[in-house]
Amino acid sequence: MTHFAHFKAWHLRCVEELDAVQATDMGADEYRSWAYSVFSRNGELPPAAFGELLHARRVRLTERALDILVEHGTRDGGPVDVPRPWVEDPGEAFPLGMATVGGELVDSFTWQQIVVCVARGVQAHVAEVREELWPVCPKHGCGLHAGPARGRAAWWCLATDHVVAWVLDPDLLPGTSASRCLVSGVV
Repeated sequence: MTHFAHFKAWHLRCVEELDAVQATDMGADEYRSWAYSVFSRNGELPPAAFGELLHARRVRLTERALDILVEHGTRDGGPVDVPRPWVEDPGEAFPLGMATVGGELVDSFTWQQIVVCVARGVQAHVAEVREELWPVCPKHGCGLHAGPARGRAAWWCLATDHVVAWVLDPDLLPGTSASRCLVSGVV
């Protein structure tokens, strides 16, 4: 069996045992590359140990996305005093653990989808604490919605179904510095 075939068999066992078969981003290149690097460095980890690494990755990416969004959003009248993510470590009830921001479940393991979840959570927090919409479409004056567009996390205006801005621009992976977060300006 080749190294890659061995990886695929091990990964499938982990996914099935961790009940992660429904996770839609398991097929994303970013996720597969990460999982393969874990396998290459560590060999066949027990599924529970792999689940802990997967959870740690999700928490690290969630915290980074939140830090960037809050740092740049405060300049645009956005989030202030957003609570840190609520985290439940892996266990019997949640083999992959759990993370939420502003009540929004972060149910992904890839950067762009995590940014979408975090943006929704921050929006919910701003709406609850300040009773206002953020961000707002500069053209239509209505609240924007975080969602995927062209493989990136975007702010959508549903008035005419158009992308107003990327949630993070440039959309940098964790570990790099971000220059700004757009909440207005047409993409």
